[in-house]
Amino acid sequence: MFTTIDWCSFRTRSEVQTCQEAIREVYFGMADLVAFKPRKGGWNGFEQAQDVCIGDMVIGMMAYGGEAQRGWISVSITGRGCEWCRDWSRASDILLTLQQFQWRRLDIALTVSDGSINHDRVLAAHAAGEFQTFGRPPMLKEITHSDPLAGRTAYVGVRTASKFLRCYEKGLEMIKGMASWLNITHVEGVPVLDIYRVELEWKAKDCLLPLDAVTNRDAYFAGAYPFTAALIDAKPEPFTPSRERGPQRDLELALMNIQHQYGKTLFTALFAHGGDISAVWSKVVGSQHNEALTESGVLLVEH
Repeated sequence: MFTTIDWCSFRTRSEVQTCQEAIREVYFGMADLVAFKPRKGGWNGFEQAQDVCIGDMVIGMMAYGGEAQRGWISVSITGRGCEWCRDWSRASDILLTLQQFQWRRLDIALTVSDGSINHDRVLAAHAAGEFQTFGRPPMLKEITHSDPLAGRTAYVGVRTASKFLRCYEKGLEMIKGMASWLNITHVEGVPVLDIYRVELEWKAKDCLLPLDAVTNRDAYFAGAYPFTAALIDAKPEPFTPSRERGPQRDLELALMNIQHQYGKTLFTALFAHGGDISAVWSKVVGSQHNEALTESGVLLVEH
């Protein structure tokens, strides 16, 4: 497979507990860490909702209940949650055993790190009509910034349609726009600007998504547009960093940011306290976790 799953949503008429157990099975080897934490209120017409978590890391949401929902349970798994699925073929087999299972949304992503796909190529492909399938060609909307290292994004089509394409400088997105002021040039040993992602957002708007959409995702990605077909035909070298690197990178970037903003102050404070790091530490360290970092999984991996 050249592509990965970067988001998935499905629904089922199974019992809540049965659905929870299936999700635990998807994350085999970590099933004891999978928890379902109640959210305040419901979601989108459902009476109840829960965060799906691995430890403190939020990987998705499950919503259920309400007469108007007619027994449906809705589950969404985020990009970070998808990264932590070890085997999508096995996951698909497990989920398909749920009662009246339906995929509702799948984000299928092709990410390269060799510079073979870049933003200018996407713009040129659109100008050449390589996204036209039938009828009028889809609209392209480009998002740029005054800082070129903040990353560029191109949206092809409209978000409300059954298919929508996001093309963006993934390397710059991975370092959260900090390339220019933290002087970051590489991610996982790869030049930041060589990492690019083309991501198909595919939704069950006009018809049901095929049940084999996950296991045959390369073929469905290729079938979206002539442009995506050409990308798969070229047999690209996909960029697939380990799942642990996401949380590790989040903490690294947070610490680099602190060093950039407060490093000189802390260094001076260390000298002022005669080199006693514990004296400085006691004055600056907090007493509660950074929720954004814990929810991204930094406490689940080694650093």
